[in-house]
Amino acid sequence: MGTNGKVRHIKKFMGGRMTPEEVHSKYAFPPGARCECCKSSKLSVRAITLAPFSDVMSHSKMFGMLDPVTVAQMIVQIKGSDGRPIPYVRIGIVYACKQCVPVLERFLAKLPSWVIVEINRPPKPIPVITSG
Repeated sequence: MGTNGKVRHIKKFMGGRMTPEEVHSKYAFPPGARCECCKSSKLSVRAITLAPFSDVMSHSKMFGMLDPVTVAQMIVQIKGSDGRPIPYVRIGIVYACKQCVPVLERFLAKLPSWVIVEINRPPKPIPVITSG
């Protein structure tokens, strides 16, 4: 109820047809993407791993043998502490369903400290408002 004792009507997200989490799961991921653990198509989280270009070049001899266009598509400029862009290489993209997110988070926590991880999570659920 509102402050004056009258019923307050609240507009529902997408008319109540879908929750924000369901919309994120349906539209935030590319077609054909699957969970790495259970191969489910109901995804919840995406994790992108990035490593400094210089480290990747020094540790991976195969990287230098790739097509230059492919390598250019994998490079991302990230602003350093001094404000100048530093080239990073997109190492991988991993998807996980809601049940497999803890497994993914444990795996990401074990990565080296020089690897950057970008995690795309769904929005928090809308709280249910009741009056009583």
